[in-house]
Amino acid sequence: MASLRHLELDECANLAYMPRGLSKLTSLCTLTMFIVGKGNDSAAHAGLHELNSLNYIQGELRITNLGCGKRAARAEDKILKGKEFLQSLKLEWNQEANDGRDDEMLLDSLQPHSSLKNLFITRYQGAKFPLWMMAQLPLSLTDLVKLTIRDCPNCQQLPPFNQLHRLKILRLSNLSSVEHIDDNDSEESTIFFPSLQELHFNNLPNLKGWWARNISGAAAATVSTLSTVKPSFPCLSKTTIEFCTNLASLPLQMHVEELSFHRASEKLVWQQLTAMAESLSAASSSSFPHSKLKSLYILGVKDMDYLPEEGLQQLASLEYLDISWCSRLLCLPDEGLRGLKSLQFLRIRRCSMLNSLSSGIQHLTALQTLRISDCKELVFSENSMHFQGLSNLTSLSLDYLPKLEELPVGLKHVMTLQSLNIETCFNLKALPEWIGNLTSLEDFRISDCPSITCLPEAMHSLANLKELVIVECEYLLDRCQRDTGEDWLKIAHVPKVVLQRRTSR
Repeated sequence: MASLRHLELDECANLAYMPRGLSKLTSLCTLTMFIVGKGNDSAAHAGLHELNSLNYIQGELRITNLGCGKRAARAEDKILKGKEFLQSLKLEWNQEANDGRDDEMLLDSLQPHSSLKNLFITRYQGAKFPLWMMAQLPLSLTDLVKLTIRDCPNCQQLPPFNQLHRLKILRLSNLSSVEHIDDNDSEESTIFFPSLQELHFNNLPNLKGWWARNISGAAAATVSTLSTVKPSFPCLSKTTIEFCTNLASLPLQMHVEELSFHRASEKLVWQQLTAMAESLSAASSSSFPHSKLKSLYILGVKDMDYLPEEGLQQLASLEYLDISWCSRLLCLPDEGLRGLKSLQFLRIRRCSMLNSLSSGIQHLTALQTLRISDCKELVFSENSMHFQGLSNLTSLSLDYLPKLEELPVGLKHVMTLQSLNIETCFNLKALPEWIGNLTSLEDFRISDCPSITCLPEAMHSLANLKELVIVECEYLLDRCQRDTGEDWLKIAHVPKVVLQRRTSR
């Protein structure tokens, strides 16, 4: 066994510990997992110190059940520092509550080689990180590309991530004690996160902002400059902020292509979009390019009544917009939609107080897909004709709109429409005769619309219709029966007609 080179344990779910004597496998190049056994002083268990001699390990090493061993680690052990070929390191503490001070000492002994590319830490119970992750970070993790820290409830102070100049992906998750990302509002002239491509914050309930110091006066001007003028996040393409309801601001992200807010605060949404708009407005006299934002998700922002007009108006490159679970949102901004000249996909769902789409919808001339669902107060009466501006719309879905009584009349001018889905609209009383204008329509689905009593005569005109699906519409199901139904001749030309009643339970 001394010449063993590869030991892969990924599928060994019931393995409880590593056997003593592992240190003799000095030729080992692959060790995918090391399980710390409970009662680490057992004669049968290999202790962490046996990793000392395995300096040819490469690829990924996952160490689990950290904190189970009875013998406290010593900071000077440096068990992993000699492993220069190791690319990825995952450190997973056991799920039982540990003494945070022991965890701090243990993590100090697990300092990897500076060539490490990926570091993952979870369930660490310490309140702070060891020196190699703090003041010595730029030297300790020179080549780090990806860093994940999650499920560390006692952690209060985070490493100075901005000193990791090669870092491309940063993920922070379930850090309930963290209030700020960085203790220092640095005035250095270097680029802020020069290589970062992805930034993900998830469930940081007490996070208030990026910097800890209460900034005022001249210092406030410094941070303002850092947020708007100093080159920051030049490579950042994706940002996700989830369940960070106290976070009110972040540094400006001028180059981001995908921005997602999920259960974030209204303040953060407004701050980010407004700051971006202000910088774009000044772009003609600065080196900033136009917005690169292509996808924007605003999900579960429950304290938001309105979207920022100016913030949206400057997003000329935006292609995908999803607004969902915003229970206080009343309407979409009229002028804000005017600037969305590249928008191709718009989804609005579960916005229970939304009562109007706004006249700005007529400016969405590039829109191809529109999906609106579960908006109990939404009516189209004021904006009905504005739908005619959707000159490139190919797919429209209207689902669970209980106040919808008629389709927006402006749709009769949308000759590009190929797919139409109308579902769970209990008060929709009829399909209009002008539906025959939709000569490009290929797929038509009507589901759970009990008030529609018959199909319009104009169904004859839908010569390109390939599939008609009718589900749980009592009158229509009877009238569209093949050969015998009163409406059958209106749809006999359609190659595929599906009539469906749900089985009663």
